[in-house]
Amino acid sequence: MPAGAKEMVVTRDSVAPSDEVQSRLVDLWAAAFRMPVGVDENFFELGGDSLLAARLFVQIEKAFQMELPLAMLLEAPTIRQLAGIISAPIVHSLHSSLVAVQPHGTKPPLFCVHTQIGEIFLQCRNLSLSLGMDQPVFGLRSQGLAGETPYFTVEEMAIHYLREICTVQQKGPYFLLGYCFGGMIVYEMGRLLKTQGEEVGLIVMINTPAPGSLKSFPLRPSYVVKRIARQLGKLRTLRTRQKLVIVRTKAIWLARLVSQSFKSALWDALAKSSSGMAEREAQSLLSVADINLLAAKAYDPGTYAGRIVFFQTEDNAADLYATDPVGGWMPLAEGGIEVHAFGASNAPSIRHAPNIELAEKLKSCLVQAQTLHEESAAKR
Repeated sequence: MPAGAKEMVVTRDSVAPSDEVQSRLVDLWAAAFRMPVGVDENFFELGGDSLLAARLFVQIEKAFQMELPLAMLLEAPTIRQLAGIISAPIVHSLHSSLVAVQPHGTKPPLFCVHTQIGEIFLQCRNLSLSLGMDQPVFGLRSQGLAGETPYFTVEEMAIHYLREICTVQQKGPYFLLGYCFGGMIVYEMGRLLKTQGEEVGLIVMINTPAPGSLKSFPLRPSYVVKRIARQLGKLRTLRTRQKLVIVRTKAIWLARLVSQSFKSALWDALAKSSSGMAEREAQSLLSVADINLLAAKAYDPGTYAGRIVFFQTEDNAADLYATDPVGGWMPLAEGGIEVHAFGASNAPSIRHAPNIELAEKLKSCLVQAQTLHEESAAKR
């Protein structure tokens, strides 16, 4: 049984598949979870995580010869729901950036923008679970993950995402949240909304690097040296087999950093070249994560006529970026920055499990902003 999957007896949801698509999905899910799975059982309630989802979707794409975004599991977490999308893909917009993570509730929706990787997957779902069933949550994922034409600048991404969220919410106040790189996008979305005369209820950034702070990223020497030293210190307490697994994982991580750095340098060189063909060839080498990193490096924003809420882990960001994140955003936010810290040890739980500390602080900020809007609207 995969790590994280729950050991359980399938009874309540063990409904037989009703067509060929469901039957093939039942076989694939059963192989992935290594146990029988009913068509109405929820992927996440079975213990599925992002790694299992990625492996499962590789097999699904091979079986049905179609590309599906990983975030589709958030909207269709059961075999029956997923089979409906595979059977009628035209009805469902497979290439939309907008993902309905938890569309129900009486409160204004919270729109969450992806990290550098481009997917929102478990980040949004876990945050939604912590915020409660009365808080609608929608995620925004990068174009390019499922074969779409990607956007290459923060400004283009912001315009595209505003078009997407307007299909759900036509007028403000808008409540926006961005993880890491996504914080740059929600900042630009807020700026655009303000210029259009729309009300922005809240902009939340989580560990978002300041503009201009990524010039030497990802191979900033002080960051790499201190990161390696920290990891070596952790190895002392582990057994030999565990050490080997971690060393292999970190070697892959370092190789990715080197690859990203090389691609970034190549792109910068070709961007200055007059050869359009060379530039198009370089684009084909870039992953969505590479494109987003380059967009972050190039982003040069103007000021924002409002306030920013900034969540930051308590580890030393100066080792990672050339500029302190809060200090870098401070001059740009005309309404000031409200900073909330949460423990560095909790950072992984943003992705892998509901982060109670982060969610409680965020919930308080949301309530405060929503109440402020209601009081302001009552006075008009």
